[in-house]
Amino acid sequence: MQIFFVLFVIGIFYRILTADYISYGGDAMYKWFQVKRLLYGFDFTGWDKYYPTWNQHTSRWAINGVTYIFQYVFGTHPVVMYLCVFFMFSISLIFLFLISLRINGVYFATTSCLIYIFFPVMDAIGSQLLPGIFSITYMLIAIYFMILYVERDKFAFLFIHILFVFLAYSSKITSVFFIPIFMIFLYKKKKKSLPLMYALSLIVLFFIEVTAFYFVSDGSLVLGKMSCIIQGHGRGGDIDLNHMFSFMTFFERWIKLPISWKLLFFISLLSSLYILKKFRNSWISFIAVLCLCFVFFETFAIKSINPIKIAEPIRVRYLSVILPLMILMVNYVLCNIFLLQKSFIRKAVYVLLICAIPILYFKEIHLVDNNIYKVYIDEKIINSSFENNKPEIFENKKKAYRYLYVFLKDNYVFSNSSGELLMVKNSYNGTNNYYEIVRK
Repeated sequence: MQIFFVLFVIGIFYRILTADYISYGGDAMYKWFQVKRLLYGFDFTGWDKYYPTWNQHTSRWAINGVTYIFQYVFGTHPVVMYLCVFFMFSISLIFLFLISLRINGVYFATTSCLIYIFFPVMDAIGSQLLPGIFSITYMLIAIYFMILYVERDKFAFLFIHILFVFLAYSSKITSVFFIPIFMIFLYKKKKKSLPLMYALSLIVLFFIEVTAFYFVSDGSLVLGKMSCIIQGHGRGGDIDLNHMFSFMTFFERWIKLPISWKLLFFISLLSSLYILKKFRNSWISFIAVLCLCFVFFETFAIKSINPIKIAEPIRVRYLSVILPLMILMVNYVLCNIFLLQKSFIRKAVYVLLICAIPILYFKEIHLVDNNIYKVYIDEKIINSSFENNKPEIFENKKKAYRYLYVFLKDNYVFSNSSGELLMVKNSYNGTNNYYEIVRK
């Protein structure tokens, strides 16, 4: 427990130091604002033709529910958004430690968590209100309770596992890519009838979700959240199979990842082969197969046959859920090659490899210009300017929406009777378009 407490403190402290400024991409600020509307008793609203009232963001109840609780308890100040994400990061760190502990002991658990804390993309994943940290957390909990069920044979653990698999799906739909391995694993390790019960449980949960969405949307969402996903992610992604090299498009997407992800991904693929060859009947081999299954479906999943359309592009934020799994695989192989050997030199090499991650990315630390502090100060400046009738002028539409949705005080934005009082107005000064926040 003492070791984990130290890891927890390091993790939260490092997340604060490396937190990104609140993104003006649609996901984070739009979800935050829509949950605020619910908090004040208003319905969701659309944004543009791609964001009608019900969309892939407003339908992610496993994210919005947690966000609602934090807004209700702590208020809607933009810094609270960080509290919400840090909470989910903390839970993910707990369960990563518990899983690692069962796989290979306390040293392995400690180093796995350290890599997870310091890995470069965690500055964004661990500080922004995006699906990544939620799907990571829910899936790690699901994996842990699957391990408990197999080891202790208590059905309560299996039902908790199924619930969190469904929560992971409700955060990011591609979490379903893990389900075939869970079912095959249950078939091999436990009763042959368990996969059927597992599938039926998920179908029941899906039916409950669809029914709830159907009624709250006045019948517009016939397939529940799936209706939102279809309308939100049904655009683009065509592959011309008449082209000689078009099939390679499926694989080329992985090569275009950022260097840190690219290295981790390809090393983890090699690690998975090593693990499946040397440690077949172990929990780490289970992790390896889970990760490979996700990669397979993420690579080849399509949403249309004619023309062929890739289900979704390969982007870092869409791959977040396998980050801790890849870390576990790579670290397990490194531990077996270096740390668990008698050679002092090998152990020293392992320590240097672990220390290299925070050292290489020291530049990501914001000691003087901390982004959370910036958000705190900017909130005061923006609201003071608005009070004094000196509204900001924006060259970027989404930046204007960020100030409206996240930074301005709720009493400026909402009315008890009519809902929103303000809007983003597009104007032209004779040379360029600009945007400003005005009263409706």
